[in-house]
Amino acid sequence: MSDCVYETRACVKESQSYHAAVDGLKMETTEVVGDKSVLQLLTKLEEGTQTIANLRSILTLKTAELNELIAQLELTNQAISNVESTTTQIETMLKDLGLSESQARETLLLNAEASLDSAIKSASNLYATEYRYQRRPSIASTSSLSIDQDRRERQPIRLASKIRYKPDPKRILRQLNDLLRDLELDTGKFFESMGATALDDIQLLQKTYVDLDLAKTIALSAKSNLKRRTILLRSNGRRRNNSEEIKLLGTKIREGVAMWKTYTRNAPMLVNGKDVLETLDNEDELMAKNSVEKDIAYTILIGKYPYDEDQSVDSFQWFYEQPDFAL
Repeated sequence: MSDCVYETRACVKESQSYHAAVDGLKMETTEVVGDKSVLQLLTKLEEGTQTIANLRSILTLKTAELNELIAQLELTNQAISNVESTTTQIETMLKDLGLSESQARETLLLNAEASLDSAIKSASNLYATEYRYQRRPSIASTSSLSIDQDRRERQPIRLASKIRYKPDPKRILRQLNDLLRDLELDTGKFFESMGATALDDIQLLQKTYVDLDLAKTIALSAKSNLKRRTILLRSNGRRRNNSEEIKLLGTKIREGVAMWKTYTRNAPMLVNGKDVLETLDNEDELMAKNSVEKDIAYTILIGKYPYDEDQSVDSFQWFYEQPDFAL
């Protein structure tokens, strides 16, 4: 009986050792499976974090692009408004300063058309978009990139945006200098009248350029009228009916100078270095003096030559052909 009991106890001990080994193996297997699951979850979490970072960077980029587009639309709208205003003012000026001679009117229209074309090109150059966005890779291709790499890619775009919103005024200043030289205006005095801070104000410089471009068109019309008036003054001794046209041209020139001063900060209009208004005053004074001399000569000739009393004074063209008549 003792032997049988001993063997039974041995079997019990062997069964317990077996179960303990099985339980240890199960625990080890569970730990391995748990570690793999944790690693997979960590990998997924890292991918999710990277995806969120990429989406945020794309959102930031698209926001910057949208802001850039809004700014470009505002500038385009401003350029369109300036061109429309220029067109309206040129049309009004052409109606007010139109000439009676068809050839002179055609020349004035061509000059106005050229000036308007110049204004449109100037607006296009001023508001042209030189900024270009770099093409961004897709989300799938950027999922494996790090956050630092994505930041390095976005860095040039941020720099370009800063440059876009703070343009260099040197280009528009060079254009203003050339335009002031063409208009025979003192560059130093003109910029001094604008103020010290105006040289850094891009919008003010752009508006000034458009105003000066309008002044250039007005100056072309006034100079054309002045040239025509000078020709009529020289031939006034042979044609008495030129007086009314001379006075009309003088009135139009003075109106043009008044419009000119509204765009040039009250700067005088110069032709070959001489003030146009002073030239007009001198010509008017000379014309008045000649008119007095003509009246004296007319009185003398009436007593010397026979004439028909039924004729009007304006019909005495033959007086100007008499050998004794001279101005």
